[in-house]
Amino acid sequence: METSAPTPVRGIGRSQRKAQIIGPISGWPRQVADVAGIVTIPNKPTRIHTLSVGFDEITFRLVEPSRVIAVGRVTADPQISNVADQARQIPNQVGRNAEQIVALQPDLVVASPFASVDLLEHLRSAGIPLVVADLVSSVDSHEENIRFLAYLYGEEAKGDELIQEVRERLERLQQFVARQPIHPRVLLLNGPTAAGSGTNEDGILRLAGAINAAAEVGLVGNREISLEVIPEMDPDIIVLTEADPALPSASSNALLQHPGLADLRAMRDQRIVRIKASLVNTLSHWNIAGAEALARAFYPEAL
Repeated sequence: METSAPTPVRGIGRSQRKAQIIGPISGWPRQVADVAGIVTIPNKPTRIHTLSVGFDEITFRLVEPSRVIAVGRVTADPQISNVADQARQIPNQVGRNAEQIVALQPDLVVASPFASVDLLEHLRSAGIPLVVADLVSSVDSHEENIRFLAYLYGEEAKGDELIQEVRERLERLQQFVARQPIHPRVLLLNGPTAAGSGTNEDGILRLAGAINAAAEVGLVGNREISLEVIPEMDPDIIVLTEADPALPSASSNALLQHPGLADLRAMRDQRIVRIKASLVNTLSHWNIAGAEALARAFYPEAL
């Protein structure tokens, strides 16, 4: 049954940030520290490329498209990215290929720690300013993520504007959730994988005013689960992530038709929510839109 929720906890899944601003506060050159040491950015970059969809999602809010020399092909894919329309306007859409990137002569590349070591070494050897930054996996890290990229790009004012927008949206969402007398137990599934505690999705569920049913039974991280486990959770609502919610996947349809799940409370009450996967999988501020969408689905009577 739906129950009263504990005090919302933010910072779920937070990992320690490694990339740090060193200085100066303004002017050029600028220096930051990343996993490889000190990186100097000699001038305000005008030929930016990032190796992360999440970085691109923030970057498009901070700089003019003319300053983005290239985007990854995945950023231009609407099934994966939340900024595909903007990304498709960038002439150069490249893979994670060192030769392609070097040929474009970027004056700043921002990579995630998950990028290929060989790719990063090739870019460094070409003399390209390369920052290996980390989008901290937490719903309360948006300000740090935005502020760091804004510093790299020399766009502190735009960074402050986006941070203020993030603060206002989070405050509105928290006030809305606080007004709800009961909070549903929710199971979020990415295909056969359930989002437990310590995940970005767990933080988003909490922001949306839900109790994470998977975390409640002790599931930690994103783990593939068997169908036999789901009845033990018996969630009030099941959230299914989809590349395109308007075109549900065959696998999610098959899941809902499985006879072993017919007696679930969520099935009996027909409380199945489909959400675009990119809104809950991203580590950018776009996951606030995911939390907002889920809150509307969880509490339609309160709108």
